[in-house]
Amino acid sequence: MALTEIKRPDSVKAQFGTGNDLTIYHSGSHSFIDDAGTGGLKIRVAGTDDNGFYKYSSDEKLGIFKPDGNVELYYDNVKKFETTSGGGTLTGHLNTTSGIIIRRATSYASNDADELIIGDEAVDANQGMTILAHGTKAGSINFGDGNNPNGHSRGIIKYDHNDDSLAFTTAITERLRIKSDGNIIPGTDDATSIGDGTTNFNSIWASTRFRGNDNVKLVLGNGQDLVIRHDGTDNLIESPTGDTLKIMCMGSSVDTADETAAKFIKDGAVELYYNNAKKFETTSTGVELPITASNGGIKLTAAGNHYPAIFFDANRSAENNGIMWLDGKWNGTTVGALSIEAGDDTTNKDDGKITFYTAQGGSLTRKMAIEQDGNVHIDDGNLVIGTAGKGIDFSAQTQSSATTNHEVLDH
Repeated sequence: MALTEIKRPDSVKAQFGTGNDLTIYHSGSHSFIDDAGTGGLKIRVAGTDDNGFYKYSSDEKLGIFKPDGNVELYYDNVKKFETTSGGGTLTGHLNTTSGIIIRRATSYASNDADELIIGDEAVDANQGMTILAHGTKAGSINFGDGNNPNGHSRGIIKYDHNDDSLAFTTAITERLRIKSDGNIIPGTDDATSIGDGTTNFNSIWASTRFRGNDNVKLVLGNGQDLVIRHDGTDNLIESPTGDTLKIMCMGSSVDTADETAAKFIKDGAVELYYNNAKKFETTSTGVELPITASNGGIKLTAAGNHYPAIFFDANRSAENNGIMWLDGKWNGTTVGALSIEAGDDTTNKDDGKITFYTAQGGSLTRKMAIEQDGNVHIDDGNLVIGTAGKGIDFSAQTQSSATTNHEVLDH
């Protein structure tokens, strides 16, 4: 007689193995298959049909195991995961409670960022991650605020395939975009700075140039003390706070300009330097040339077959008004001077005289003058001809106020 079924009451166990290694029973609430032996529990199948677990009294699949093939896991009869020859395929989202590790977990991963680990430091190869998107779409990494249901995109790194640009967003606002040509632009015009005055870059390098439109300012200093700009007409270097403006050169220092070339002082002088020594200075009355060595001063050198010249021009209104004054001082006291003065024709203003001054006992007086008519006046003192002198040669070619060609006149 064929055995068609075996019935056992609740909690009555069917046991197999010398040491009761395999037990099958129903507890009254649940069904159990217990493997208590030292080996494993193996369920072996033959053929290629869909072997696995199904919902009772239906064809709803729970898990399928195919010999020489894939393993499939289902949710409500919909396949969600299956193994493949190359790994596995997940359909839908994967929610984890502790993170995802791709390749081998390592001790080098940060405890603050171990929810997703990609790579293995033990493998000597390049490793990475690729985000694929359609040619008209964008791929992005979004950073959300877990305490804000609307904060799912507080920060974004997005690559847009429409224009091949890479954009960076913080606080829901795009801050920076790298265009396909490599140019870097702010997310909004005139809204972003490089550095904030507190935490700043050490250096900014450019291989060709820095660009800015008219009236775009390069502002330096905690108090915005130095400004460089072009106002549409002129190039301006400004010191808005009134600090002295200096042009410095590299001197003995390697990295610091420690040699002054020029200095511009608010409400004061302009100074020019040579080898860190002042050589020219403007004053409230004109200019000064500080001389620190003998034979120093002004030198006019003509290039080629030319001559240098110094011109003095003044529109004086009366006779004897000075047009030029050349003053010689001895330790601050004038001891000699030369003056070019206006003549008596104040209408045409085309004649003049040269006057010489010397000082004796601190008093500067006129000593000699060459008048506009050519006469020479010696006001005080004598005409002294040294022992090596040759005398006075009266060689007038035409007769004027003298009665003969050679005559000394006594006025």
